Amino acid sequence: MQPFSAAPLLLALATLPLLAAARGDSAAFALTRTRVAPIPGRFVSFSIEVSRAPDVFLVGGLGGAPRASFAQLMNALRAAAGDDAGAMIRVGGNSADESAYTSAAALPNGTNYRITDADLDAYAAAVPAWNGSLVIDTTLRYPGSQGAQLDVAHLAAAVKRVGFGLIEGVEIGNEVDLFFENGIRSPSYVYNDHKPEFRLANDAVAPVLAPGGRPRIQGATWCSTHWSLANYSDYVASFGASFGSISIHRYAESVCHNDKATIPGLMADKAAEGLAQAAQPYVTLAGEIPVYIGEGNSVSCGGAPGVSDVWASALWAIDVLFNVAAVGFRRWSFHGMPGGAYSTILFPSGSQDTAEVQPMFYGLWAFATAAANGAEIFTVKTTSTTNAFIKAWSVTDRTGETRVVLLHKDPAATENATITITPAGGALSGAASLVRGLPGAKGMTAAWNDAISFGGLTFSASSDGTPTGSPASESVPATGGGAFSFSLPPASFAILTLPAQ
Repeated sequence: MQPFSAAPLLLALATLPLLAAARGDSAAFALTRTRVAPIPGRFVSFSIEVSRAPDVFLVGGLGGAPRASFAQLMNALRAAAGDDAGAMIRVGGNSADESAYTSAAALPNGTNYRITDADLDAYAAAVPAWNGSLVIDTTLRYPGSQGAQLDVAHLAAAVKRVGFGLIEGVEIGNEVDLFFENGIRSPSYVYNDHKPEFRLANDAVAPVLAPGGRPRIQGATWCSTHWSLANYSDYVASFGASFGSISIHRYAESVCHNDKATIPGLMADKAAEGLAQAAQPYVTLAGEIPVYIGEGNSVSCGGAPGVSDVWASALWAIDVLFNVAAVGFRRWSFHGMPGGAYSTILFPSGSQDTAEVQPMFYGLWAFATAAANGAEIFTVKTTSTTNAFIKAWSVTDRTGETRVVLLHKDPAATENATITITPAGGALSGAASLVRGLPGAKGMTAAWNDAISFGGLTFSASSDGTPTGSPASESVPATGGGAFSFSLPPASFAILTLPAQ
């Protein structure tokens, strides 16, 4: 199956009339020539629990054929972004500390999933289909030599069966800063208890990783809520020389401790800009080591139905990805699949290769499209607005093409907003091109099988990862003053591609 390319969406393959302006909000934005940050390739990636990875990679789990629908969707993102390499898949999570690769007849106490050669073969069979890579999360449940031996066995088998070429990095433990509350360690467990445990495991796996020269430790995997920045600074100073990257975890909302997640909460600035600003010190303290959101999503502890699995999540995803890229993060791995309300893709049939593409995937697809071809974020000046929920992001790629992403995130809005974009450097000749992300009549609460679309295409009627519909764009002529003006319906997004300068 040929991968679908989203790049043609940015061309005027079809011309539609502009949506009629209606009484409502207005927002005007002026583009500037001030660079903020580059958006690295493969920025959009994924995180899957160890025990669930076979169900994502293979039809029917272990022993099945590679899942072509998943590969198709990963290739759609790769093509949209113009990347040679496809999405990185982190195989890990809480299940990493509940899993072990061992030949012993009985699993160690506290472990409930046996990693086998068949699991590793599933990785090797699936990931090359989109030219992807892996980060493999190992256990830190067992302190001392027992845990180190399990990690060495796991990674030695992975190197043998998967190969260095596919393994980008290795994690040791998951959210170790929460070990004190999830029963893996005592309630008094603190960073200074963790440090010697990590050192032992880190030193043990180093010889396994050294021969190939590529896989390196992806450090931390901290939830980043309980240990201090001083602890983190010490951790980077102590172990950073062995790191290829650092991972921290971030979720916008939570339902973990009887917390409530809502669409207004997900649309609020704290869930995107606030999340990025709070996490930014981890980037600064890491110095030259790339820092990733190695696990994250809309709502922790599995997501929230009616929030994580509806169109609002697509708008949040676009905004939060731009925000974390702007403060220097190099990747976001969206956790989930194939279960939980926060999953970007669901696979409802165990015996057939069918995929339900959730609304959030449209946000990832749109971000990849906007960030294509080595795009860099540039500042946007808000010159006027009647609604702070209307957001704008601007990028320019290595070809010189400038794209502006507009988001109408107001969950209470009922009327179209009028948007005005003034290019940097004065008037441009020719018309701009506009593609839209639309939720249909249900707005923020639209589900995967409703009338949601991006650039005229939808996965709602598709089960194999191939979108249906006709690619559509609109021509937006410049006003007399050289600006570009168009309407933006509530709960929608749009990508405006400016004419060449």
